[in-house]
Amino acid sequence: MKPFLHTQLIPKHARIVVAVSGGIDSMVLLHQLIAIQDSKKCTLIVAHVDHQKRPTSSQDAMFVSEYAKSHGLDVHIIQLHLKNSGNFHQEARNERYRFFMDVCKQYHATHVALAHQLDDQAETVLMRFVRGSTLRGYAGMEEAVDLQGIFIIRPILHASRKEIEAYQQYHHVPFVEDETNRQSDYTRNRYRHQIVPLLERENPKWNEKAAQAATYFKEAADFFEEEASIYLLEHTVSTSTEIEFSTTTFQKLSIPVKRMVLNLLINQLSNNTFESNFSLSNQMMSICESTKPNLQMALSKKYLFEKNYHIIRLRETQISSTVEVITLASVGEYLLSDGNMVIISHQPILSNGIKFVLWYNELSQIFPITLRPRQDGDKMLFSYGTKKIKDLFIDKKVNLRKRNQLYLMQIATKDIVWIPQEQIASSLSLGNTPLYMTYHLKG
Repeated sequence: MKPFLHTQLIPKHARIVVAVSGGIDSMVLLHQLIAIQDSKKCTLIVAHVDHQKRPTSSQDAMFVSEYAKSHGLDVHIIQLHLKNSGNFHQEARNERYRFFMDVCKQYHATHVALAHQLDDQAETVLMRFVRGSTLRGYAGMEEAVDLQGIFIIRPILHASRKEIEAYQQYHHVPFVEDETNRQSDYTRNRYRHQIVPLLERENPKWNEKAAQAATYFKEAADFFEEEASIYLLEHTVSTSTEIEFSTTTFQKLSIPVKRMVLNLLINQLSNNTFESNFSLSNQMMSICESTKPNLQMALSKKYLFEKNYHIIRLRETQISSTVEVITLASVGEYLLSDGNMVIISHQPILSNGIKFVLWYNELSQIFPITLRPRQDGDKMLFSYGTKKIKDLFIDKKVNLRKRNQLYLMQIATKDIVWIPQEQIASSLSLGNTPLYMTYHLKG
């Protein structure tokens, strides 16, 4: 029987860590890799993860070890000690990949080969349809993914379970069977034993059709991702904690590219630790298209999505901290935590900066001065009357994030007289004696 290994995924002289559970899929994968080892001049290293979830798991590890050594291959085995929590599968997956990366480093390996096959792909696509996912998610598993400079490859992803079973029987490939595969406790097993048989009765080749759908989704995702990446490169500004762009340029994009832009932004900021969904995507696009100047929504406890006039910003929540409260007891120079300085003097101040003159009769009307963040209901006095500071910010189009980082100067009478960073000064006058103030920017 002809092998079905996708050999183009394996360059000559590659060093490959092969993930081998001992089951039929991974043993057939290993058998075919051993068969091309000489022609490809590649090095194979076997890696086995003992999840210790079954009494026979140690026997599986011994089986894999003996088989690898009988073919002259190095083998590495790790035992996981994970609690049976609701996140067990995700935690186990993270530990497996960490183990594979460690083995790669030890051997300077370039690839990790996984034994996912066509039926696994079809089941993955089916589960994501039911659960919901992104366009990229509906594309299922990819044959090759670059992970931190190591290629994760799936050389038998297009082989069906029946093909693998036929190959195993023809070549008498030994394997061990995980008895939990027959149980329906896990989501994948439940789909495999209860839903897949119904689909097979409707169409015996449903797995191929699902894999074809995954290919279509991948092609679409690749196209829209390329368009979105160009937009991100040309129209976004980012730091390690936030990314922003303009609604003006965003509105010119097509809807699928908009969705991809938002997904890529989330992936970029969260380092692929947070996944968007259709509902979140719709809410974010609604915010982008809204005529309201200031909107905000929490994507999670860690990330916020907000609109401030024509600027859209995705950011971490913890960077929205407000300014500190500072008390100024008398004239003098006061260094602020951000490196800027407030100077208060009875004489005109010659240094550069944002300047303000406050008129008084008694210093007790002025000191102590408090520099503080804004509060609900804050107002300032002008020649035409009082105005809420919130309305002042709206008039000047000060975004929500910046509002929480502005100093308000409040004098002893509880009047707010100055917002230096925005050069907003009150018309309040308490006498005929001037007090000179300068907000001096660092540098």
